[in-house]
Amino acid sequence: MAQALKHANLGLPVGPSERFRLAKRVVYRASWPFLRHQVAFNQAVIESNRGLVDRITRLQETNRGLVERITRMQERIEQDLRDDLLDFADRSASQAHAEVSEHVAAARSMHADLVLELRTLQAQLGSMVTELRRDLSGDERPTRPEGQQDVAAIDGCAHESQK
Repeated sequence: MAQALKHANLGLPVGPSERFRLAKRVVYRASWPFLRHQVAFNQAVIESNRGLVDRITRLQETNRGLVERITRMQERIEQDLRDDLLDFADRSASQAHAEVSEHVAAARSMHADLVLELRTLQAQLGSMVTELRRDLSGDERPTRPEGQQDVAAIDGCAHESQK
């Protein structure tokens, strides 16, 4: 019965107004038992191809979705990388500024130490000059308070260089 329905659905390949219609129908009916398996196979292949086309279409849609997600992720990664590089550059600039500030502070501290050492040396030099003058003059009292003024003048120069 199912074969009769398939045969009825297929119809005869011979039109009603064709020549030798009877002969063609006889050949068709005689070959039907041999060809029906091929027809069934061909129909199964067609159905399989339709299913395959549907699956391919779904895969293509899924692929498009994945490509869009990958593109968005790639753009996000690139943006994050740009932001990270800018942050790194900012940190590097800040770090370099901090290091320069540390070096400037160290240089200022060293300058202050040198100024103090210079003042100490000036005071020692002033007292030595005073002692030397006293020894040369043979007098026990200091002869020139200018030596102290000279130390103060040198000390004033040191203050000006510190500014």
